[in-house]
Amino acid sequence: MRSVAREERPGVDSWLARIVAVVTALLVMAPTLGPGRYTLVSDMVFVSAPALSARSWGADGSVPRAVPMDALLALASHVLPMWLVQQVLLLAIVGLAVLGAWRVSPARTIPGAAAGALAFGWTPYTAERLAMGHWSLLLGVALLPWILLAAIRFDGGREPLAPRAPWALVLLVAAGAVAAPTAGVLTGGLALALIVLPRFRSRDRVVLVASVVVFNATWVLPGALADALTSTDPRGVAAFAVSPDTPWGGVVSLATGGGLWNTLTHPTSRGIPVAVAGSLVLLAIGLLGWSGSRAWWDEPATRARGVVAGLALVGLLVGLASLTPAGRDLLVWTTGHVPGGGILRDAQKWVAWWVLAVSLGVGPALERLTRPFSAREATFLVGCGAVLPLIVLPDLAWGVNGRLVAHRWPDDYAAAAQVVNESAAPGAALVLPWHAFRAWSWNDQTTVLDPWSRLLDRRTIVRDDLEVRAGVVPGEDPEAAWVTARLAAGELTPEALRQHGVRFVVEDLTTAGQDPGTEPAGEVVFEGRWIRVVDLGPVTGALPVSGHVGAVLTLDLAAGIWLIIALVGNAEERRRRVLCFAGKSSRGRQQP
Repeated sequence: MRSVAREERPGVDSWLARIVAVVTALLVMAPTLGPGRYTLVSDMVFVSAPALSARSWGADGSVPRAVPMDALLALASHVLPMWLVQQVLLLAIVGLAVLGAWRVSPARTIPGAAAGALAFGWTPYTAERLAMGHWSLLLGVALLPWILLAAIRFDGGREPLAPRAPWALVLLVAAGAVAAPTAGVLTGGLALALIVLPRFRSRDRVVLVASVVVFNATWVLPGALADALTSTDPRGVAAFAVSPDTPWGGVVSLATGGGLWNTLTHPTSRGIPVAVAGSLVLLAIGLLGWSGSRAWWDEPATRARGVVAGLALVGLLVGLASLTPAGRDLLVWTTGHVPGGGILRDAQKWVAWWVLAVSLGVGPALERLTRPFSAREATFLVGCGAVLPLIVLPDLAWGVNGRLVAHRWPDDYAAAAQVVNESAAPGAALVLPWHAFRAWSWNDQTTVLDPWSRLLDRRTIVRDDLEVRAGVVPGEDPEAAWVTARLAAGELTPEALRQHGVRFVVEDLTTAGQDPGTEPAGEVVFEGRWIRVVDLGPVTGALPVSGHVGAVLTLDLAAGIWLIIALVGNAEERRRRVLCFAGKSSRGRQQP
């Protein structure tokens, strides 16, 4: 097959890559678009006016679940409307994944590159994580092919155009660490694995290792210093273990990119044997693309892809471990005894490396399989292979089959938050009813994480226990555990709350099907259709104050300075390349 070669038509290849990326992103995210509207589902919570609080930086002693992303979103809200920020980020999840996978694909033809791009951007992994609201994790996953591409360019560059320092990799590592803790590990892990490539000098390796450590420390340090409860409860690992989303078990589910623990996120098509068989065909094609690799350490691109293959096996093994008793026991021990070990509980997310590795093999395999055919026939057949991911997983289209739909926040939320935030009275806020998730009628009864810790600029106590199929997984916040114990004993009185440092109670009035909890006595300072805020009066006690604010903010400042250095370094590299290109073009015109 020799048709539509990428090398011969780089301009066409580049523009088609962008067009396919944009169209694919719109095909998935169209229902989430619209001015003033927000997509709220499960863990995906965007509010119109996020508060820039100590919690958002991880400096209040609470468990840092979205640090430092929450702080950056709060800062961004002063420049852009948050509905626009969310919609751009959601489009980037798919668009960047498809475009990056296209750019890094080893396929020689445009249809082959398209096949690899869609094999990475259109997967059960993306569908199930979107349905779970894991947008920040997926943003990090979308950066993986770009990290691989940056490493290939650095390892294979030739003077004078070769990058002199891996600043592009540093910026990608920073973006992954900012997105989410797991995203930071996925992107940082890939970057660290790639430093074995031969062109990386000792100083380059030091720069990359330092970058991974510093940027990820922005959430690691607050987590290590947090007043968090630890648990070795095996229900936590069992709850987040791989859950088969196909009729053929957990191994098939993982190998084809699915198997998220929450069965409610599983696409309907994953239960149809014919569709799963199609996914297995796609998997076989991807693996076939690796079988022809020879002398894999001789070329920069093959070296880098070989590193990805090794990391992919590690990710797959972590996922498979949750399917075995011995593996679960190891995860239980790690969760309870290793700082940050809880990040391994959701074992399926680590197959992101595997999904990338499989997608890298799809294009070359299709090109090899179609060699006996004419150029036109081969182009058609590879094109059919490119749309196979869409055929076997139609559920990802149109907001994961209608699960992602944008709505407007009722005015009550911003108004109630303003009342609390404008109060100079010291004290925390408690959110009732005592549930971690809400289901509002104005949001189509879609389950979504409680938003008040993002709306209020003071310490906000919300339940962090997780109710799952295996039972209740204990949370990590000692203040939330105190409230749970008081509620169980019937002792959650206004006096007890004031003594514990709680000044305000925010009541969700219309969460469907949930116990309204207590009726706190105090002054009602706001009451609307959806929200009531009660002022309990002056507090007689106080919540523990973190003594590590200085350490956290100092680290954030250091990370910010290092980020600026990387931005300047990368800009200088780009300027040098432009000048080199201009010089070469000028010399070419002067030749007779």
